[in-house]
Amino acid sequence: MMTAVSKNLSIAACLVFMALAACSANIGDSCNDNVDCSADGDRICDLSQPGGYCTVPDCQPGSCPAEAVCVQFWEGAHTRTWCMLECSSDGACRGDYYCAPGFNEVGGIIDDVDEDTGYCVESPAEAEDAGEDEEVEE
Repeated sequence: MMTAVSKNLSIAACLVFMALAACSANIGDSCNDNVDCSADGDRICDLSQPGGYCTVPDCQPGSCPAEAVCVQFWEGAHTRTWCMLECSSDGACRGDYYCAPGFNEVGGIIDDVDEDTGYCVESPAEAEDAGEDEEVEE
């Protein structure tokens, strides 16, 4: 038979678990490490983006969370896919980010979406500023 104390502890443990489960970050949220994005390890923190960017690498069409789209980026002769926050205007993106067109010079959405759907990426001015500060090792 369960005592009142153990019953209360069980209820408290369940509430803590539910609260932690509900606190997982969304795609596009800022982060400092992978745990900020997911305690389950199903999302990573891309620290190459300003403020970090919660994402899922190597996505396939239709595999990203509801708030995101799968984007294929071109890096020279190579391509890589990432889940990126879906948007239709800059206001949907956080601070140093803007809503890029679904298909542009750096990448394209590979999900089946409306043509006005975009994705949140680093603002071009931020990218240029970061490039000026980078040192190249030879």
